[in-house]
Amino acid sequence: MIIVLVYTGGEIVYGATGAEYSIPPKITFPASEATTFEDVKNEIYGGLKYSETEYSLVIQGRYDVGALGPHFFQLIPLYETRSWQMIFDMTSA
Repeated sequence: MIIVLVYTGGEIVYGATGAEYSIPPKITFPASEATTFEDVKNEIYGGLKYSETEYSLVIQGRYDVGALGPHFFQLIPLYETRSWQMIFDMTSA
């Protein structure tokens, strides 16, 4: 299981440890191995009270590419089920 953090209304900033967000998350929710990309989108739309007809989502996963050394986080775009499953597998291992 992982915890999904949803940010909106701020900006991505790059510091010494890579990508971060300028403000706290608006919503969070747990995701398990059974959680699909559609489930993620539905949680985001519902949690933010957004409509899919009014808003488009840009979904990115923040992944620590410096796992064996100093932490350094990179953003990975998530467009569909395969990219969601890849980031889930990498972060929940």
